[in-house]
Amino acid sequence: MGAYCSTEQPRAKSDISGNKKIAKKLGYALEEILEGPEAENTKAYVHPWVYEYNEGALAQFPDNVSASVGQQQTITHMFQETCKKNAGSPCMGTRQITEANAKKVEKEGRTRTFYSWKKGPYEWETYAEVGEQVNSAAQSFLKALDMKNTRADGSKKVAALLAETSASWMKSAQAAMASGLTITTVYTTLGHDAMLHGLNQTKAEILFVDWEYFNILTDTVMKKCPALQLVVIIGKAFVPHACNGFDANPFPLEPAKLQWENGPKVTSLEELIADESSKDVDLSKVAPVGDDLALIMYTSGSTGVPKGVCLTHKNFVSTMASCGAQKQITMGPEHTIIGYLPLAHIFEMICEINALAGGGKIGYASVKTLTSSSTHVEKGDDKTADLPALQPTHMAAVPAVLDLIASGLKMKLEKEGPAMALDAIERKLHPETAGMFHSGIIDSVIFGAIRSKAGLSNIKILISGGAPLAAATQDYIQAIFCPVAQGYGATETTACTTVQEVFPADGRPGEQGGGRVGAIQPNTRLKLRSVPDMGYLITDENPRGEILIAGNSVSDGYYRAKLDGSESAEVKQNDQDLAKKNEEDFQVHDDGLKYFHTGDIGMMHPDGVLQIIDRKKDLIKLEGGEYVSLGKVEAALKQVKGIGACAVFVQSDKKNAVCIVSQPEKGWDSLGGKPNEEDLVAAINKSLRAQKLASFEIPNQVRVVDDQWLPTNGLVTAALKLQRIPLREKYNVDGGVLASMGYQFPKK
Repeated sequence: MGAYCSTEQPRAKSDISGNKKIAKKLGYALEEILEGPEAENTKAYVHPWVYEYNEGALAQFPDNVSASVGQQQTITHMFQETCKKNAGSPCMGTRQITEANAKKVEKEGRTRTFYSWKKGPYEWETYAEVGEQVNSAAQSFLKALDMKNTRADGSKKVAALLAETSASWMKSAQAAMASGLTITTVYTTLGHDAMLHGLNQTKAEILFVDWEYFNILTDTVMKKCPALQLVVIIGKAFVPHACNGFDANPFPLEPAKLQWENGPKVTSLEELIADESSKDVDLSKVAPVGDDLALIMYTSGSTGVPKGVCLTHKNFVSTMASCGAQKQITMGPEHTIIGYLPLAHIFEMICEINALAGGGKIGYASVKTLTSSSTHVEKGDDKTADLPALQPTHMAAVPAVLDLIASGLKMKLEKEGPAMALDAIERKLHPETAGMFHSGIIDSVIFGAIRSKAGLSNIKILISGGAPLAAATQDYIQAIFCPVAQGYGATETTACTTVQEVFPADGRPGEQGGGRVGAIQPNTRLKLRSVPDMGYLITDENPRGEILIAGNSVSDGYYRAKLDGSESAEVKQNDQDLAKKNEEDFQVHDDGLKYFHTGDIGMMHPDGVLQIIDRKKDLIKLEGGEYVSLGKVEAALKQVKGIGACAVFVQSDKKNAVCIVSQPEKGWDSLGGKPNEEDLVAAINKSLRAQKLASFEIPNQVRVVDDQWLPTNGLVTAALKLQRIPLREKYNVDGGVLASMGYQFPKK
C-alpha cells in the first residue's frame, strides 16, 4: 500500500477498558462522555482507532510519518513523494477519441442529432512522467506570474478550473498547487452566472479551460473576468481525431493567436510543459504548507448562489491519514480506479487524490462512454465503452449511477435471461430460501459473465457517495459484483465523514448491510443533537438527532464570509447573507472544536454504524400538523418500478404530498417503458405502505413528464441532486403540471 494511505508500521493496540472518557463501546464506534449543558441533548462518537491506536487524538498525519514532518505535509508533498516511490508504475491512463459521428434522426416531427464516439485503447503515463510534467508546468506558471504567487494583501493567487474530468485537469491542479497557488473549481454545468460568480469572487488570475468550451466562454465569461492574467487551454483528449457529420474543431497549435485585445495571455498546458526557459525556477521556495488554503470548491447546492468552501492542505492530508487508519479504501500500485465523475465535486477529487497518494492507477473515462448503453456508444460497439476497456479494481459512483446499473441489468435479465442468472441472483439475495440447492460453480460462471460484460471482472470495491443509496440497490449490486462501501460527508468535511467497513479490520468484522452509511472516520468527531420538533431524540432506543461534525477534515468556512469594507452594495448584501450562513453552519462548541451543522438527521445503531434518516431543511408541515420529509419520501419512491428521477412537492395547506416523475436521461425504455399515471399511483401506495410510510407521506397524485432533468438544464446538480427551486419554477406556471394537481405555489 502507499505510504500515505496505509499504516505500514502498525501501532500496538491500547487496552481502553475502563477509560473514563468512554461511555460505551459500540463495535464500529465509541461513545464519548460529555459534560456540561449539552450532555442532556447530545451524544458524541469517534472511531475505535482514535483510542485504541492514537491515544484519544483524531487522525491528522499518516501513521508512518513523524509529527514534525507531518506539519509540513500537503497535497503537493504527497504527490512528489509518491512520484519518487512509484516512478516506474503507471499513473494516468487516457483513451483518445479516434472518431466522432453525428447522425440526424427524425422523431415525433422534429430533427434530433445523436453523437457517438469510437475510442482507442488506454495509453498510460508513469508516475515519473506525470511528475515531471507537473513540475515543468508549475515552473512555467510562476514565470507567467512574474515569479509572484501572492497578492499585495499576502493571500495566494488563485487558479480556476472550468473543465471536464481528465488527466490534464488533475495535472493542472497539481501543478498550480506546486506553485503555491490556491485552486478553485466551479461546475461547468452551473451556467455562466455561476462561473462568473466563482471566478470574480476569488479574483482568479489563472483559468484552465477545456478547448471544447473556449469559444463558448470567451465572450460570456472570460472577457468579464478582469483579474485573469493567464488562460490555459486543456482537454486535448476530448478532441476527436476525425469527425463525421459535423465540423471539426482541432486543438489549437498556436494558442497565443487566440488572445483578445487587452486580454490575458493564452497558452496550453502542453506549451507550458514544453517551455525550457523556466527550468531553473526553484519551486521549493513557493511550496505550500499545511495551513495554506489548497482549494475553494464551489458547491452546487440546491438553492441560492454557489458557496465557496475553503479547504486547507491539512484537511486533505488528514483525510488520507484517516483512510489509511480505517483500512477500507486504500490503494496501491496493483489497483486501478476509473475517473469519470466531476472533479469539481469533492467526492471524485478525494478519490483521485487517495489513489495518487497510494501509487494507484487512474484510468480516465467519460460519462458519455462509461458503459455500452451510454449516450455516445453506438449499439453493438463492444470496444468504445470505458469500463470494459479498463476493468478497474475500484470505482466511485453516485447513487443515480448505481440505480441505473441495477435497473438496467434487472430489465435486461428479465427480458433476455437466462433464467439461470435470475435464479443465481435470487439465491445470493435470499440465501435463507435457497433450500438445499446450491450451485457454486454454475453461479460463479454466471456472475463471471455478467461482471465481464459490465467491465467489472476485477472490481474489489464500489464506493458510493453524494446522496443516500437505497438498500435494495446496494444489496442487488453487492450480490452480483462486489462490496459497496457507502459513505457520507460534504464538501465542508472534505467528503469523508463516514465510510462503511465492508472488509474486516482490527478485529472488527466486515459490514455490508444496505441502507446505512458506515463507521465514523478516524479524523472525525461526530455528535447527534436532539431535534424535539421533529421527534428525534438522543434518548430514543437508537439515538437520533442532527449530525454535527468536527475534526481535522472540517472546512475553515465559506470563502468571503467576512467583509473587508470595499464591496459594492450588491456584493455586500450577498456577503452578508453568506456571513449569516457561515455562522449557522460552522459553530464552535464548548469543547473548543468547530462543528459543521449538517442539517441531516442521523440514527446511531447499536453496532456503531450511522444511518441517515431525514433532513431538517426538507421538512414541510401539512395542514394537519404532520411533517413530511421530501428526501425521505423521494428515496422511498425510487423503490417503485418505473420511477427513476422524481420530485415531491408539499404545501402546508394540503393533506397530502404530490409527485412529478421525469424521463431518465436514457429514455423510458431504460425503465421498461413510460409508466401509466393511474397504475403508478396504485404502485406507489402499495410500495410506500410496505416501507412503513404514513398515509400523509404518500403522494396521492402523480404526473409523469417527458422532460429530462439534467445538470445542463439546471434541474439537477452535477452530483444529480434535485434543484428544488428551478424545478418548482418550471412546473409552477399557470395551467402547468403542478396546477393540474391543484398544487400551484404562490408566485414572487
